[in-house]
Amino acid sequence: MICPLSHKRHEKIAQAHQLQQRVQLFDKSGQMAHGDFMGQSRETVRTNIVKTMGDQLEKFADQGHVETPFCGRCESRVVPRYDEQIFVTAQDAQQELTRLIESDQVHFSHPIWKTRALEVLAEQNLWCISRQYWWGNPIPDMKNQVLSTWFTQAIWSLVGAGWPHNPKPPMIEEVFTDAEMLVRWIIPSQLASLIITGQPVFRHIHVHGTLHITERALKPREQAPLSALDEDRFLFHQVRRPMRHRLGNVIEPQALIRRFGADTVRLAYALSLDSHSPEIMLFSGDRLRQARRLLHKLSAKVTGLFNLMRSSEQQGELRPLDHWVLCQTEDLAENSIAFYAHNQISTLAENLVQACEQLIQYINTVVKLRREEGDFGAARATVFALLQRMNQAYAPLCPFIFEKLQDWVSQRLSESEQKITPDNSICALIAAALEEPESMEPYDETLESAIPELRRFFGKVWLLEK
Repeated sequence: MICPLSHKRHEKIAQAHQLQQRVQLFDKSGQMAHGDFMGQSRETVRTNIVKTMGDQLEKFADQGHVETPFCGRCESRVVPRYDEQIFVTAQDAQQELTRLIESDQVHFSHPIWKTRALEVLAEQNLWCISRQYWWGNPIPDMKNQVLSTWFTQAIWSLVGAGWPHNPKPPMIEEVFTDAEMLVRWIIPSQLASLIITGQPVFRHIHVHGTLHITERALKPREQAPLSALDEDRFLFHQVRRPMRHRLGNVIEPQALIRRFGADTVRLAYALSLDSHSPEIMLFSGDRLRQARRLLHKLSAKVTGLFNLMRSSEQQGELRPLDHWVLCQTEDLAENSIAFYAHNQISTLAENLVQACEQLIQYINTVVKLRREEGDFGAARATVFALLQRMNQAYAPLCPFIFEKLQDWVSQRLSESEQKITPDNSICALIAAALEEPESMEPYDETLESAIPELRRFFGKVWLLEK
């Protein structure tokens, strides 16, 4: 039920909800509406109050300060003013949505968000759908009244599902949002859909933490005299703050892309999704530098190997280590599909890092131990196959670097080098040697000559000694 409230009814609702009635000091045009300063502008009133009180203001000097909001358009001070609003009573829809959430028919990505949604529904009494904005969707038959932005967005969720062309459109299976939008957008969308169509609009709700960044802030040193220099009075310490325009700490994606590259920014963001708290997503410079360092190192190692192996004549037969790294990445693309399907983007990013580090370790081992022989085994073909598989698995996350490296390498390979097949039996021998070293004595002849190479590649994990 939607009902514009009269003054008397507004007072009854305010009394029922124990709301304090406040005096409107300013009228709609921003002029003083009471007392000796009636009709004066806000700026003039402030000036006259200071003149009138004079020395009496000194006793309030140590009473703290008041933060004054400013208009984002004209940058003038904003004075809150209370006016009539339009409310919706949605008790039946709230009860039904609560039942659906409790029975997991509406599912959340983490139990904490299920609890948060139930708390919001339990506390909500009246739903305000109007705002005194200067813009917005006008309310029919009501002059100078517009619908709340969040109410409009709730209705747009229904439009996205297919309403009003379909009176009861199918539910949207998945939606992704943050903690703030869960309260402002998702829950109102569910209520509006229940009222209009009889069912919620979203089935699975994935909530990620609010984006935070690490900043350096000044912290006063204890017992430091006021006369001391700033470097003696303060010290820097790290603080986590949400990224907000009003805090002046918003970093534009374009600025990060110009500095670090698009692949680096995506990988760093994906790595940042894994946090100790589901309510916080900490995006730090360390993550960006980690991602950039990894991708630059991968590119340098691949190009360095092929600049060293300029001729296909240096290509030989597959060696045990070649077989091993190829076997380990056979299911890379298939496994990544499951991560995408279950929204496990942080896990996918960690796997990407591990795959890159394994490829780098492989190239380091090959260059160190095969260079003097002049026979690099099937290193060129192996690296190309690995890049192909990594491109298939991680293209949505880092679409540029793997495709670029794959194309660059393919131009330097013969057609026969681009088709190799690993021997699973050799991979099984290496796996057995890793799991049960004592079972490999005496060594199988297949691994005999490869022991130094395998020991260098696996490091301390390889415990076999001849």
